[in-house]
Amino acid sequence: MTPDNAADKSVPRAQLDEKARKWVKVGQAHQKPAQRIGNFEEVMKGLTKEEAIEEAHRCMACKKVFCMNNCPIKQDIQGYVGAIQKGDFNKALEIVMDRNPFPASIGRVCPQFCTKECMRGKKGDALQIAALKRAASDFGTFTPKAGPSTGKKVAVIGAGPSGLTAAYFLALWGHKVTVYDREKVKGGMLYTAIPSYRLPKDQVAKDVKRIEGLGVVIKTGVKIGKDVTFEQLQKENDAVVIAIGTHKPKFMGVEGENKPGVIHVIPFLRDVALGIDPKIGKRVCVIGGGSSAMDAVRTAKRLGKESWLVYRREREQMPAHKDEVCEGEEEQITFCYLTNPKKIQGESCVKGMDCIKMKLGEPDASGRAKPIPVEGSDFNIDADTIIEAISQEPDLEGLDGGKFKISKWNSYVVDENGMTSMKGVFAGGDCVNGASTIVEALKSMRAAAIGVHKFLMGKLPPGITEEPKEVCAVTK
Repeated sequence: MTPDNAADKSVPRAQLDEKARKWVKVGQAHQKPAQRIGNFEEVMKGLTKEEAIEEAHRCMACKKVFCMNNCPIKQDIQGYVGAIQKGDFNKALEIVMDRNPFPASIGRVCPQFCTKECMRGKKGDALQIAALKRAASDFGTFTPKAGPSTGKKVAVIGAGPSGLTAAYFLALWGHKVTVYDREKVKGGMLYTAIPSYRLPKDQVAKDVKRIEGLGVVIKTGVKIGKDVTFEQLQKENDAVVIAIGTHKPKFMGVEGENKPGVIHVIPFLRDVALGIDPKIGKRVCVIGGGSSAMDAVRTAKRLGKESWLVYRREREQMPAHKDEVCEGEEEQITFCYLTNPKKIQGESCVKGMDCIKMKLGEPDASGRAKPIPVEGSDFNIDADTIIEAISQEPDLEGLDGGKFKISKWNSYVVDENGMTSMKGVFAGGDCVNGASTIVEALKSMRAAAIGVHKFLMGKLPPGITEEPKEVCAVTK
C-alpha cells in the first residue's frame, strides 16, 4: 500500500504492512457517544505505554522542524518524541517541562498548532503530538528543582495557567514566589472553564503540585483590594506579576439579552466545575464557535438538556478544534451553521431566540469570509436558556484605579519586557493579549518572567541565551 492511500479508514491498521502503518495513527481508547453523554468522565483515555512508543516511531524526524517552529512555546517536540521511542518517559517529561509546566493539562487540551504542520499529516494521519505529551506525563516521573536563592520575592496575582507559568520559571531561577487567587481552587480556567470530560481535575492538580514542589506558595480565596491591597504586595515584594486572565463576560448586545435565562459561558462552566447548580432550563442554545462554546453545549448535553449551537459562519471556520466538533456531532448536538441571533424572545424570562441565516462574503479584518444576512430567512429557535460564548475581557477591579496604562480592549499595556506603566509591575497572558489559547498565554508569560528576572538581577536567567522575540504577540 502506498502512502497516498495508506490512511484509508476502510482498512484496519492492524492489517496494513509496516510501511503503510507509518501513515495511520495508533487509535486511542475512548468512551462511546451513547455512554459519555451521561457522565463527565474523560472521553479520550490516552495511549498506553506500548501504543505511545509505536505512535512515536511514526515521527519522520524532519530536518526542518515544522512542528516546533509552529509551536508558540517552541517545545522540543522531536526531543520528547525521540525519548518516548526509546521508552524513556522520564526523559520525555523532563524535556517537555523545560518549556511547559502543564504537561498533563496541555497534553489533553492543546490547540495543536504543531500538528497542523506535521509532514505525516500531508498524506496520512498527523503524528499525535499532544497525546505523546500526555503520555510523558501519564507514565514519566520528573521533579523540577528550584535554583539557588536570589533573595528576591515576587508576588503573582492569578493562579491560572499564566500566573503559574510565571511562578514556575521564576522559582526555577531562584526567586521566592507567592501566588494569590480569588477562587478557592488552584489552576484558574484550567480547573473552572474546561469540563472534566476533556481535562480531569486530578490532572490539573498533578501539574499544580509539581509547581508547588518548587517552593511556590499558592494562596486561594484572596481578593486583591479586599483581603490584601495591591500596595501591600508592592511593599512586601521586589516585583509583582499580574496574570488575571479574562474573566469578565462580554455580550453581543442583541435585543433582549438582559432577560433572566441569558447567561455567559464563563460563570456557567465555573458553576458546573465547582459543583454548583447552574440553574438552566430544558432547552439550551449556545452562541459561539470556539472551544468554550463547544464546552458549554456539550456540558449542557451531559446535564440532560436539549442542546443547540448557533454559529454565524460555516463548520470549517469554527475556531474550536475539529476533534471537539466531531465529538459534539457524535453526541447529537444540533449545530446551526451560518446562523446569527437577532432577538431573544420572552417577557420575564427567555422563551426563544429569533435568528437569521447568513451567507459568506468577502474576507473581513480577520481574514475570514464575512457573514452577511440573507434577507427573508428569519426563523426561531425554541429555547429557555441562552449561553453566550462570544468573548471575555480582563476584570480590572482592584487592579486599575488609574494606576496603569490600559488599552482600548481593557487590557494592560506593557513594554518589550512585559513591564506595565508602573515600575516593577509586570503582566502577561490573556490580560495583555486578550482571550487566546493556553499555549499562547504560556508563551507570553514565560517572556514576561524573563523580563522580571532581568529587572531583579540585571541579566538573563540561567540557561537563557537570547531575548524573547515577542512578549505579547500571539499566534493566529
